[in-house]
Amino acid sequence: MVEMSCSNGAIQELSMPTKINEPIYIGGTPTYDLYLQKYVNQRYLYINGIRAKVLLGGTHYQMIEPVLLSEFDEICRLFNENTVKLFVDDESYLPFIIQADGWPIFSIELVGTSFVMNTKLGLYNIIDTGKRIEVIFNFEIIPLLKEVGLYD
Repeated sequence: MVEMSCSNGAIQELSMPTKINEPIYIGGTPTYDLYLQKYVNQRYLYINGIRAKVLLGGTHYQMIEPVLLSEFDEICRLFNENTVKLFVDDESYLPFIIQADGWPIFSIELVGTSFVMNTKLGLYNIIDTGKRIEVIFNFEIIPLLKEVGLYD
């Protein structure tokens, strides 16, 4: 699950799992399960809690930081609310929970063998927002991460 917090159209916090085929060495240990992170009030990429630029290959990660974070900002700009928290599926890249100013405006839950959707958004807004988030992930964010070996 990808978790994002936005404020005024800019990414504030991010936690995104990713698996890779070639390990990244963190503290001398080969690591395949990664969490890409961004913390509040910092415009830096972290990998498993360590600033990406200090890792082996860090110059490549540092080069994509501004572009990568601007793509997450693009997702944040889809919402007019001051603060938005998004929970996005890490396989389909479709949102399943959206909270605006602390209140849920969209959620999909699995209940037994069916899904229950609660929303304050119109059907068009749900489809359009989901599609735009999916496109940004699949055509902007994921290729950028693959370019530097942070996604397989």
